[in-house]
Amino acid sequence: MVGKFLQAFLVIGALAACVRCEINIRTFTQPLDHFDESGTKTWDNTYYIDESFYKPGGPIFVYVGDMQFFSTYARLSSSHFTDIAREVGALLVGTEHRYFGNSHPVPDLSVNNLAYMTTSQALEDIAALIRYIRSSSPYLEKAKVIAAGMGQGGALATWLRQGYPDLIHAAWASSAKLNAVLNNEKFLTTTAESVKIYGGLLCYDRMAKAFSMLEDKFQGRDFTQLMEIFKMCPNNDDFDDEVAGALFFGTLATTIGVYIGQLHAPGITSFCGFLEKGEDPMKGLSDWYYNVIHRAQGCVPGSIDDRIGIYMDSHWSSAGAQSGGRQQLWQICNEFGWFRSSDAPDHPFGNRFPYRVMFEQCGFLLNWTMTIDDAQKKIDNTNALFGGLSPKVTRVYFTNGELHSDKSLSVLQDLNDEAPADVIPYFGYGADFMSMDTTTNAGLRRIQERVRSLILQWLATDN
Repeated sequence: MVGKFLQAFLVIGALAACVRCEINIRTFTQPLDHFDESGTKTWDNTYYIDESFYKPGGPIFVYVGDMQFFSTYARLSSSHFTDIAREVGALLVGTEHRYFGNSHPVPDLSVNNLAYMTTSQALEDIAALIRYIRSSSPYLEKAKVIAAGMGQGGALATWLRQGYPDLIHAAWASSAKLNAVLNNEKFLTTTAESVKIYGGLLCYDRMAKAFSMLEDKFQGRDFTQLMEIFKMCPNNDDFDDEVAGALFFGTLATTIGVYIGQLHAPGITSFCGFLEKGEDPMKGLSDWYYNVIHRAQGCVPGSIDDRIGIYMDSHWSSAGAQSGGRQQLWQICNEFGWFRSSDAPDHPFGNRFPYRVMFEQCGFLLNWTMTIDDAQKKIDNTNALFGGLSPKVTRVYFTNGELHSDKSLSVLQDLNDEAPADVIPYFGYGADFMSMDTTTNAGLRRIQERVRSLILQWLATDN
């Protein structure tokens, strides 16, 4: 899947780039429940620390880890944030979100044990770790803390600044997913608009034709040929054209949006190239999906069990747990929503995956104990706690790539004079986090220079 492709890409990049870093992996004992004063259960939270360029009196830079736990080591090894930390003599720290990576607070991921996986608990974990690090040396007791993260990590960095202003001096939120919404229908409209603008109308028309042809196959129930064209994994179960169709259409459309967002404008060029070279648009789409996303797997998941079955196993050793998929699904169902649906009219991906069908994944995970109304209440609570698109913050810089298909969940305009926002043309998710040593685009470089300028300015500002 695209996540595993990017995970391998980041690991290889980290190994190649980490020539000036001395990252140590340590653990810190955390309470299982920060809000139960009588609780005694604890667990070991993994974190990363690089002291190699720290100068006494320097600040603490905290990279906030999230669902994409596999990227933390890479971001600490080589990033714009690391470059700035090196420049100012900062102590560089990376956190690991509870329930991801090696941070296992509970024996398994059964539904009852997942109850301690909340954003509020995760924020307390980070705050407790920072307090511990500040208390570890007289030089660090009053050190200013700069938090930064990407995606959900960018949201956590924002909420740390909002909820712990005496502890977090300033934050940088790159592609931060701040707003909880049950129906994330704008994901596909943003994806379609990006293809139209940067791939051209001809590419957009081919993409639309590919999905139209795919719909014709479903309408005609020509599933045998469909499985051959898309090189689907063998499956003895009957093909459910409603549920499996929703998951297939939804996953395919979502993968296009994620791929474009992660690889930026070159990702669109690659995608459009496959559509152009195919025997027809649908065959070009299937060639792209197999060769770019699923070649290592050897076939494309097609059945319900293939697509979400791995998330059902609650053991830490399961593929769904090790990839973080089961944990992500729990957070989506219980806090954020973010169901990427086909409900909006302005896209060519069909209408087979409305948010109500996509929500049914929560039922598979939670044994059908949650309704859509329950989920909406949880989402409303998340926004009430953290402010949605209007967090009450200062000294936070919000950056987003124009091609990030989830940018509607982020802050795209200045909140106030001390909480500015910028959108970067030609780029998608987290491009500004790359080291400036690799930046050649003038627009991206301007944003990275503003990141550096604001952080230096805020470090010179007392509370």
